[in-house]
Amino acid sequence: MKKLVLMLLCICLTFGVVACKKPGGNTIEIQVITGVDSGLGLQWADVMKEKVEEKLKDNVYGNKTGVTWTNVPQDGAIGNFSTDAYHIYFINGGTIQQGVAQDAYLELTELYTRKNEIRDGEQISLEDKIFDEMRAAYGIKQNDGSWKYFGLPYQEYYCGLSYNRVLWDKYGLYFVTEECPDAIQIGGGEFDKTYYIAGSDGVEMDADKMAYTTPGPDGDMETEHDNGMPSSWFELVTLCEYMYSNLGVSPFGLSGQHMNYSNSMLEGLYESLLGQDRAQTTRDFTGELDVVVGYENQALFPNASGLSNIKKPKVQRITITEDSGYYSSWTVEKYFTTLLIQIIENYAWWSNALGGNLSHLQAQKEFLYGVYRDTNEVAMLTEYSYWQNESIIRSNYDEVLYNSNGLYGVINDLDVRWMPLPVNIEHQVTGEDQDVELSCVSKVGSTSITENTLGEDPTLVTLVGSLNTVVAVNKFNVQPGTDMYDAVLDALAVVYSDECMSAATASTGQFWTLDYSLNDDDKLVTTKFYNDLNTMRQAGKVFYQISDSEVYNKNMNTLFVHGFGSKIFGFGSAPQNAVQVYRIPSTKVIQKTWVKDAHASEEGTKNHIRSATMMFEELMVDCLAWKGIVDAETLDAIIVDNARYAPCYDNGGYIG
Repeated sequence: MKKLVLMLLCICLTFGVVACKKPGGNTIEIQVITGVDSGLGLQWADVMKEKVEEKLKDNVYGNKTGVTWTNVPQDGAIGNFSTDAYHIYFINGGTIQQGVAQDAYLELTELYTRKNEIRDGEQISLEDKIFDEMRAAYGIKQNDGSWKYFGLPYQEYYCGLSYNRVLWDKYGLYFVTEECPDAIQIGGGEFDKTYYIAGSDGVEMDADKMAYTTPGPDGDMETEHDNGMPSSWFELVTLCEYMYSNLGVSPFGLSGQHMNYSNSMLEGLYESLLGQDRAQTTRDFTGELDVVVGYENQALFPNASGLSNIKKPKVQRITITEDSGYYSSWTVEKYFTTLLIQIIENYAWWSNALGGNLSHLQAQKEFLYGVYRDTNEVAMLTEYSYWQNESIIRSNYDEVLYNSNGLYGVINDLDVRWMPLPVNIEHQVTGEDQDVELSCVSKVGSTSITENTLGEDPTLVTLVGSLNTVVAVNKFNVQPGTDMYDAVLDALAVVYSDECMSAATASTGQFWTLDYSLNDDDKLVTTKFYNDLNTMRQAGKVFYQISDSEVYNKNMNTLFVHGFGSKIFGFGSAPQNAVQVYRIPSTKVIQKTWVKDAHASEEGTKNHIRSATMMFEELMVDCLAWKGIVDAETLDAIIVDNARYAPCYDNGGYIG
């Protein structure tokens, strides 16, 4: 009888042990605010839950074994930490400064310094994986040079263009050398430049022609992802002219309902034209930049109809210091980036589906349909890099594939890729290290204005992952010395491991602001689009809106406002569609508004007063014509030079 009782007791105890591992039972439960299911998706949150619970299933925390990671998909608000029951917050729109000021964010330095991961045979910590320029986004530097961390990296996405590679293959839109058999010569008219593209019969390009492609923006024939792609600004506009006039293809698709998305192309192209060294100069003010200081009284494109008011810029190479950092918003690269918008508008290169009520999802769908239909084909999409994931979770792909083929297919049936953007203004990249003088500008001073034909590794720019997103831990609910503290740090160590970061990235295509790469297994489940992006991210450099320069940080808001963002980004529900917003020009930072010393006296500021002008005067004056205030002939008469400024922008203000 005693043996029977003992057996029953053992059975009960066994079932008790099993029961203790159920969620809400004797596991330790971590409540996680994951944000909203937007274009970035929430698949990554499910990946983290799976990885954390599996890795920590045998860990003991006091009288509990294992971890239950509970995702709560809603916006995490800053300021309610003291009353919330949650432990970890993925916050889009917050900074560590806000949380530290409220004494609400747990210090995470212990997590950062743990060397609990092995990479290439060496033990590494999370601190080893943080990009140097991003430390200030997640930590506070101490007097001894060390860091105290209060936040963790979040996702980042990139600015630029996507392109429909099916159309590139169908029409042979790759740039090739003159030796390519049956190559098509394009250009020579509106923009006075000629190039060769592979060409095709409109069905399928001869694969042998790929042997003749130019090396693309990076100048390297071994990196196939960008071979034959436009490597200069002039190549891009000439190709757009050809595809629109000769093929009936709309070069660009864009949502009219979300004007801020149009900022993607502007920021991406600008940073790519700058290249890595000059992009860095715009952040640390230690280098040289070519800046627009005036204009010739002659058209830049004399053969182009409707573009007579675009003048040839006068450009000077200037050594940039913290005192003269405001010149970083006057660059010739910014000038040509802005010109592209006027050219697109002038020739109606936007998709004819564009309208003020066209949602971003509809714009994406129009772009995707271009694979299958012979009409309304759209070559490139102006969108941030997360758009494909958004189209997947919103069923755009299912609808396009079903309606086009009569059956459902896989995502990669539609071959869309991330666009390798031009790195030069005028000269095609050849892969040869040669400095060539620009003929599309007039030099000021003794230094020639040149660009190199060697090529440039990819430059990616992100508006997220710097000062406006952060992952934080609720200090009120997670106290050092408690079981919850140990469990939360263990869980976050799993989340920010290379293994979990790779899997989370593969689930949505979105990268996290850390030094890591996709493993081979995860590459197999990632789309061609995001694998292309992964290739460029690994080969190049990502630039964030952050710098170690105190002067940059003091002027960052001014630089952003007077960049492409001020008149495009953040228009919200304004009645204009995206094209109308493009018509509103951006300004340049002036010496008067440049902050060199946070404690500068008002009198000291007055010593730097300079006539307030806009960056690209002929574009600025053009707004008068759009508003019907003056005619085109009068516009030509008031185009400015070094001494005369556009009257409609006196004092740096935009009329209306």
